[in-house]
Amino acid sequence: RLYKNEDVIEFDWVVGSIPLYDSRGFGTGKEIVSIFQTAMDTDGKFYTDSNGRQTMTRIRNVYRPWTKNITKPTTYNYYPVVSWIYLKNETEDLQLTVFPDRPQGGTSLRDGQIELMLHRRLQYDDGFGVEEPLNELGVDSRGLIAKGKHLVYLGSIADSQRLLRTVSNRLVYAPVYSFSEKSRSLLDVPVPRVSGLDMSLPPNVHLLTLEQVGEDKLILRLEHQYPGVQGEGLRESVVISLKHLLKSLTITHVEETVLSAHQYLRDSQRFRFETLDSVSE
Repeated sequence: RLYKNEDVIEFDWVVGSIPLYDSRGFGTGKEIVSIFQTAMDTDGKFYTDSNGRQTMTRIRNVYRPWTKNITKPTTYNYYPVVSWIYLKNETEDLQLTVFPDRPQGGTSLRDGQIELMLHRRLQYDDGFGVEEPLNELGVDSRGLIAKGKHLVYLGSIADSQRLLRTVSNRLVYAPVYSFSEKSRSLLDVPVPRVSGLDMSLPPNVHLLTLEQVGEDKLILRLEHQYPGVQGEGLRESVVISLKHLLKSLTITHVEETVLSAHQYLRDSQRFRFETLDSVSE
């Protein structure tokens, strides 16, 4: 689908149920993927998010210190994709970005190609700790049917980078719709418009958390969404007045915590790992 005034293309996908046996009666596991193919020269590189917070550079078939031989190249090059995966070519100033609506495995096994795992059904345990095959059944005792969507954007690198957080946040914070039979009692229910903030935030600042954790305590998390994005002042530092942002409250004390908010920043100590100078053979 291509909606009016939208920059992204929406692809719906439906997979399942996945049969365990083929027409000859042989059983085998199956993994279903979606592939987006371009003619871009990407030099073996692709990029995935890290829990929606930052972007990690991935290089196909790169050797890691603990790996000597790549015996399973597909598995070896798969990475978790929570919010986005993209390819880019700086010479052509072109970037292809795919936004999944849920965490999926992703890779780029060939230049110009993005692959995302949609669904799978296996007959045997994969040996990664679950100790059972991935063979989930529905209420009909058949394999599960999975449904979802991908949003795809193809454009300049600068425009693509600006859209990363905008589009991914739209998927994460999508409204949840519910329906009921029409009745007069429901129509008479007042729908108040309530906001925890008393002013709008700048476009490059996102309210991540505003949560009451005690009778007189709040956790407020604000994040800079575009620290490395050029243009429109998005990467600039911003000063925000908490007094004006929360002017309906009386603020008596403010103290910075670590990101998980379980410890004050002044009390935190970074854990230092003891490392070896070389990896044992």
